[in-house]
Amino acid sequence: MIAYASESTSVIRAWAQINNQPAPFVPLETFNITLAAYGSVGHFSCTTAISALASHGWASPNNLRHMIESAQPSFSDGSPSYPIKLYAVGAYDGLQHIVFAGDIDELSWDFDRDELKITGRDYGGRMRDWKAIVTPKWINMDYAAFASQIISQVGLTPQFASQATSKQLGQNLGQILYGIDNEAGSIDRVNFGYTHSGFSYETSVFSQAENMWELLNLVSRAIGFIVTVHFDKTVYVGPPGADPQVNVTPRVFTWFATEGTPNVTPVRHLNITHGPRQYGTFSVRGFSYHSPTVQLANAAITGIPPSYSYKNPQQAVLLARQPLTAGIYKTENIAANIQAGKPNYFFYFNGATSPQIERDMLAEAFNIARHLYIVEGEIDGDPTLVPTTQLTLDVRPPGELQGYSGSSMPLDIASVEHHFDMSGGDGGGFLTTFKAWYAPPINAQFAGQVGPPVQTS
Repeated sequence: MIAYASESTSVIRAWAQINNQPAPFVPLETFNITLAAYGSVGHFSCTTAISALASHGWASPNNLRHMIESAQPSFSDGSPSYPIKLYAVGAYDGLQHIVFAGDIDELSWDFDRDELKITGRDYGGRMRDWKAIVTPKWINMDYAAFASQIISQVGLTPQFASQATSKQLGQNLGQILYGIDNEAGSIDRVNFGYTHSGFSYETSVFSQAENMWELLNLVSRAIGFIVTVHFDKTVYVGPPGADPQVNVTPRVFTWFATEGTPNVTPVRHLNITHGPRQYGTFSVRGFSYHSPTVQLANAAITGIPPSYSYKNPQQAVLLARQPLTAGIYKTENIAANIQAGKPNYFFYFNGATSPQIERDMLAEAFNIARHLYIVEGEIDGDPTLVPTTQLTLDVRPPGELQGYSGSSMPLDIASVEHHFDMSGGDGGGFLTTFKAWYAPPINAQFAGQVGPPVQTS
């Protein structure tokens, strides 16, 4: 691998720390890592020589098989965890960085080829493996207590954003679920009971266990939060862009940098998908029949103005809200105020109040707008790049990217993949690929109420 357009290159190496072993760590021959965000769980695979284990602390009688079976911490349900951390030396700074942390799912021994393959997931996999019945005890919790319960139950530590408001953290879980579309996510199997005064727990029917990871992300998205699992076993919970472990200074990747250009991060295989009609100019409308409080259907219309573009960014705004009588819900008024000449997106919610509709529709508008630009590319191995990092594109010489560069087109890294292969040749060395979304600005009117959209990748 040639690390072109940089002042110096470093020798690339990678190691695995298994079951919290002391240094020296086991040298790796290959790894493939996917770092996750927005509801996904990260995963990895790596290979090492079986013969290398003995010289790095895994000789008999303390062999890997014995230690990994007998010395593992367990969760409250008795299931074991098999911790592993992967490290690599980056192409630019020459320093060792952690690139993955999680649990081992499988060991595959190929004794004829002297190869051990290890696969697993990040710590979010612990929550994904956990299913539980949603009981009234859970329903009565506020959001902060609910999130803390799920995260801490599997040996992780919740880290709520300082920007999170007491109103957001204190929302009752039952009311949040009540405002979520029953046709979306895993909660559609839950029957909520109704009384003349509103929500009734006594008549609710919880018939099937829910996936705790999916439920946590579903509820978090409803209040504009994301959930991100860190290498140090902390779990960030809060609005996008406020994670203290993610550098808020945008990374700059440069296209068409000539060899020897100092202080740049050159990007290769750059691909930008631009959907101006579908995602640059559109209208979003939401409808809800909120029977427990008032026999009225509430509607909100949120849209992106026709002139919305990275050159002239305008914020998503609430265009109108109107009451609909029960008799015409989903009928005549569905055609009211349709934005002619642009895509129109419609969403139906069961039991959402007017403020909930406003919040959810704004989130949907940002979610759709993110697909205005989808940017993909490859850089020399950079273990410091993580999802939710802000990104700016640069170009040498100016103008080569046809206007798709500069801070006027803000981007958020949605996914990161690290690939390492010590064999060299095409595809060898340490490479990092990424996918980024457009990050539209937030309307100041809703600051602190809802952040940019959150999407399950």
